[in-house]
Amino acid sequence: MIKSFKWFEYTKRYQSLKLCFFNKVITLDLSKFADDYRGELILKLGKFRSLEFRIIGDFDIKEVIDWGFFIKHSRVLISFMLFGIKFSIRLGHTGCYDNYDLHLDRYYDNIKKDGYKTIAYYDKELTKPVVFSQPRRQKYKEYFTSKWVKIFNEDWLNCPYGRAIEFALPFLYYLELVFYKPFDYKREWFGFNIKLNFKYVFYFTSDLMLFKHILTITTRKNNNHRYSNLLSCSAIDRYFSLKGNRYNKEDEAYKIGPILHPFFMLEEIGRFAQFKHLMKYMSLKEWLYWELPYVSYICNQDFHRGIFDFIYEKLIEYDFPVEKIDMFQEWDIEPYAKEKILKLCEIRKNKKETCDEMDKK
Repeated sequence: MIKSFKWFEYTKRYQSLKLCFFNKVITLDLSKFADDYRGELILKLGKFRSLEFRIIGDFDIKEVIDWGFFIKHSRVLISFMLFGIKFSIRLGHTGCYDNYDLHLDRYYDNIKKDGYKTIAYYDKELTKPVVFSQPRRQKYKEYFTSKWVKIFNEDWLNCPYGRAIEFALPFLYYLELVFYKPFDYKREWFGFNIKLNFKYVFYFTSDLMLFKHILTITTRKNNNHRYSNLLSCSAIDRYFSLKGNRYNKEDEAYKIGPILHPFFMLEEIGRFAQFKHLMKYMSLKEWLYWELPYVSYICNQDFHRGIFDFIYEKLIEYDFPVEKIDMFQEWDIEPYAKEKILKLCEIRKNKKETCDEMDKK
């Protein structure tokens, strides 16, 4: 339910109250989202500029600090978080983020709606559509790997001189130093960020940004769903060698969000060799049952035929209940995968009917 008047708007569903003054020159927005309380005061400084004050979060003693200061062409941002409550001040462009090129740090204000799509243009006549910057496909490159030290680059194609050095620490913790030029959202002219968090496990990171480059130092508990532990077979071996037979609660993050399961992550980015290699340490059968409500490996998005064919053979080997796979959303299913799954369902059905007839005789 939304109640709207000239100077205020209330949305019951999101428990949001918005107050507008002086023809929306000043806007105050108060809301509650999940467990977070939010307050936002916006002062318009022109058609595309504003000064914004925000408070967000709820008191949590385990979220110790998150301090930051960032400058780029489009805005200046200062943020300060203490015990789960974050305060921030932002001065800059108020353009729609759908029309913002993160790589170039540029907004495009000449837009046109085409159905559900919003298209940005270079010119006021709306004749030259914008092609937003896109990174090249992520390519991992290792330079040196041992049990205690690893040197690598997670995004070699977009930043060939980037380097990460990771040191193994006692109790399965690690210290990582990374220098690189990010492609998109962290491309700051100048900035820094410091985080210390005990909410799930000890986590400390500090970022120093200068001329669109960044140096990051991180210390936290290692886990099996870090991309740097998955993107090569030697990296997979290294992590499980460090872990040994010890239990690591961090490895079960997929129970909170399935997208954090190592098999899911490798399937999504099409790393076939690593996907098969991971089976030395983790049960593919267990993952398939966990994945049953989602069946990401048959969807159009990021479909990898080699990985699907491999999984398909395992579905037969494990006598997996393929008839329970929900393909109701047909527009999202890869036709090749759908055809094979339906064919296997038919074979299983005919086999069952044949067995039932033989039992009756």
